[in-house]
Amino acid sequence: MLFSQPHMLWGLLAVAIPIAIHLLNLRRYRKVYFSNVERLTELSSERRQRSQLRRWLVLAARVLAIVALVLAFARPTLPTKGDTELHSGATVVSLYIDNSYSMELPAADGTALDAARQAAATVVAAYPPATRFQLATCDLTGLQMHWLDKEEVLDAIEGVEASAASPMLSTAVARLSAFAKQSGAANRHLYVFSDFQTSTTDIDQLPTDSLLCLSLVPVDGTATDNIYVDTIRLDAPAYHIGATVCVEATLANSGDHPAEGVPVRLMADGRERAVATVDVPPHGSTTVPLRFSVDHTGWLDCAVEIDDYPILFDNNYYFTLPAARPVRILEIYGRQPNPYLQRLFAGDSMMRHIAAAHLQHDLSQVDLLMLNEVNQLPSGEVAQIQDLVLRGGTLLVLPAEGGGQAAAALTPLLSALGAPTLSGWSNSKLRASQVALDAPLYRGVFTAHNAEMEMPTTVGHYTLSTAGATLQSLITLSDGSPLLTLTTPGGQGASGSVYLFATPLRAEHTSLVSQALFVPTLYNMALYSTPLSAVAYTLGSADPIALPADLGSQTTPPPLQGGGLSFLPDLRHSATGTMLFLHGEIGQPGIYTLDSMHLAFNLSRRESQMQFLSPSQSTLPLQQVEAALPTQPRSLSRLFLLIALAMLACEVLLIKLKR
Repeated sequence: MLFSQPHMLWGLLAVAIPIAIHLLNLRRYRKVYFSNVERLTELSSERRQRSQLRRWLVLAARVLAIVALVLAFARPTLPTKGDTELHSGATVVSLYIDNSYSMELPAADGTALDAARQAAATVVAAYPPATRFQLATCDLTGLQMHWLDKEEVLDAIEGVEASAASPMLSTAVARLSAFAKQSGAANRHLYVFSDFQTSTTDIDQLPTDSLLCLSLVPVDGTATDNIYVDTIRLDAPAYHIGATVCVEATLANSGDHPAEGVPVRLMADGRERAVATVDVPPHGSTTVPLRFSVDHTGWLDCAVEIDDYPILFDNNYYFTLPAARPVRILEIYGRQPNPYLQRLFAGDSMMRHIAAAHLQHDLSQVDLLMLNEVNQLPSGEVAQIQDLVLRGGTLLVLPAEGGGQAAAALTPLLSALGAPTLSGWSNSKLRASQVALDAPLYRGVFTAHNAEMEMPTTVGHYTLSTAGATLQSLITLSDGSPLLTLTTPGGQGASGSVYLFATPLRAEHTSLVSQALFVPTLYNMALYSTPLSAVAYTLGSADPIALPADLGSQTTPPPLQGGGLSFLPDLRHSATGTMLFLHGEIGQPGIYTLDSMHLAFNLSRRESQMQFLSPSQSTLPLQQVEAALPTQPRSLSRLFLLIALAMLACEVLLIKLKR
């Protein structure tokens, strides 16, 4: 039994009053003289016993009346186990309505989102008028973190529309729980109205709060076959006029039935550039290549499209191809410029090759730095080159023959970057036995491994010391030692790249310079040295977007435009570039422009997986809205008030019987 007004229990001290009166017995007796008192003595003894019993009963009735009256004013209650209870004190209610695109599927009456709005309104109506409410959706914006009264929250529920955001359930519950905790209310209730997709419902990760009453209210969520464009991948980071773009589009099937003959289209700048037809197995995926030629400079606004009903929101996947700019190559040579490199990059409009005997250039304007048989490297230049790589640039090291001073000059730089070092020179003749054809450097170069492919040979090479180095061997010699290695100092994809040849690129030392493998190896090193920008971004993500250009020099930030919107975004500048923060301003997928850049945004593909949580799969009970409605604890005040009246009636009756 619980008491809503426990301070009223101090009234139990009033029980001492009738007890004191009974013990003191302040009643006075009058003396009467009789001649013979023998018979009166017998009667007096009998009546005394009856009177004493009556007085004890009167005392008990008075005490019980006082106790019952005090308990009635203390408002005792009996909790109803398993229900959403309302105790004394303030009550706050947080409502979380899942308004992701999956909630627009048809339901019994309208859509699942309509059912969620109706269930939320039913819950609001069950609470007393003084209750404070909070309404949040998948957007989880700062404007939703405030309290509303009953009329305001009902109006807000009616205005909930579908959104591109789809956060994990644990993220939403944790944020709403923390907000409710700040209120300090005695009753904190949180209702979640959702179809509980398995891709976003992480029940096991929900935060635990013993003072928060969490109710999971499911709305209609029926597993539906759905075909959608999952991802796309390009075969190169940049393209120029005349180049062929290969877009590898992956289509996924979340249903239980195979999809046959699904038409796929690739649109570029509003024109249909490639078509295909694919079959997608149930709960599987299929990748289809789509190719087209670049016929103009500048940005390309592209989309992969399919036709699939009734779910339409994931039939398009938008992406952009950045405007190709020339790659800035700086060659620092020890003896003379490398003639093979000059012939490779000369006359190519995509490459700007400069050769110099000393490092006297601004490395912030260099994409690929080549150290060609450099015999000495001052410590100041080592620091500059290291900064270039850590900023995302590419370094190619071509050692001079013979070891000695050449190897010693490169050791500090290679060690600082975590790359292999040159340990010893060998004049033995070896042939390459393996080329890492699956490495990104050779992506799209070879369609398949050819056992008869001509392998390069070396006549004189360095043995590379790999102790403490992180590397990938791109070309391996027959004795197992690497001929060409790749090191990424900051982790895979986290920074620039360091390529190291174990031999000079001269005809007297290796046949690579005269073979077909030479061109894609060196050309792709240059092509992939340009900063890579993402071709698409996901709506609803809280991660900032690293822009491919620094907009910090502009006094007025440029607007972000597209999809009928135009607003000034949150741009934060630093020495390394500009970061774009989106706070839910973009709600529709598509292509947007920011100054001279084009940015593509797509919906999260978590919403495309039409599998839903069942009650047997949940560690927490999924409640229908009727079971989740709040209930008042059973009050015992009326019962104790009736007991007090009954005890007073008993007291009056006992007194009248005496008379």
